[in-house]
Amino acid sequence: MGADVVVPAEFETALSLFERVLGIYDVPEEKIDDLVDQLRLENYGFLRSGVRRQTIQSIDGPDIHDQLGRCRISQRSVVVGQTIGELDVRAKTGVTIIAIQRRNQQIRNPGPDLQLQIGDEVSFVGSRSERTAANKLFLLTSRNTE
Repeated sequence: MGADVVVPAEFETALSLFERVLGIYDVPEEKIDDLVDQLRLENYGFLRSGVRRQTIQSIDGPDIHDQLGRCRISQRSVVVGQTIGELDVRAKTGVTIIAIQRRNQQIRNPGPDLQLQIGDEVSFVGSRSERTAANKLFLLTSRNTE
């Protein structure tokens, strides 16, 4: 009688580190848990005979960096002084705002009550058409609306 598969302690440490790194990159906790569970369910098969790249690539499908957008709020923008909730950004454009860079402060996962200010750099994620719609919204000036 013996073990069919020996799982090194280092593997669990690596999984823990992997979870932390994904957390730093703001991968949703639910997605991280699913991925780690999937890796464990695969009986650590990627430790034997090569890495299962499809599992790791399934984190967010296409590269998340291809879905990121940024826009700086100008002093002429009609969104200055409005909250994210008032603008209803997700419903109007489809993007999710993930951060605001305001001077030397980064505001991660801003809530609907956050008021946009001149110079804010808004970071968001969405499809190409959603990012285009968001840029149009953030760059809209009173001159554009007439």
